[in-house]
Amino acid sequence: PAEPAADRAQYERVLALFRDGDLEGARRGFTAFIASYPNSDLAPNARYWLGEAYYGAKDFRRAIDAYDKVELDYPRSEKVPAAMLKKGYAYLEGASNQQVRIMSLANPEVPVYVNSFGTASSEIHDVFADNDTVYVAEGSTPSWSVWNLANKQNPQMIARVSVPASGYVHNIW
Repeated sequence: PAEPAADRAQYERVLALFRDGDLEGARRGFTAFIASYPNSDLAPNARYWLGEAYYGAKDFRRAIDAYDKVELDYPRSEKVPAAMLKKGYAYLEGASNQQVRIMSLANPEVPVYVNSFGTASSEIHDVFADNDTVYVAEGSTPSWSVWNLANKQNPQMIARVSVPASGYVHNIW
């Protein structure tokens, strides 16, 4: 039988590190794999497993970034749904101070990033949109805000409402 392609052999070696619990080795290996083989059929998987290595190390912010890149860099990959699910878990596990991302769905199969909004002091937990008005639950801040997104390049906060003794502003709908 033929030798496996170099990219598959490296991918399998790095995945074995992950399975053996060597998260740092897996992180370094998947990062190197993506740099060496960005167009490999295995690149979306490597990006996903890079997110898993960060997630396992409880570095949720970097996990979210890795999961995002699966969707942004490989929008047609079979790994996108799993990456988006794990991104949600990473948010639940403790990543905060994220901004709300505005995406164009002109072509729903390939969403395009338009802009972000929110404040660095806010923890975005839940969002509800009604046309160009967006309501944001800000988690442990504890507050919720209302935004006007008529101009997607320049979102404007309409109001922020403090919720006394709320503990956590979980949802906004």
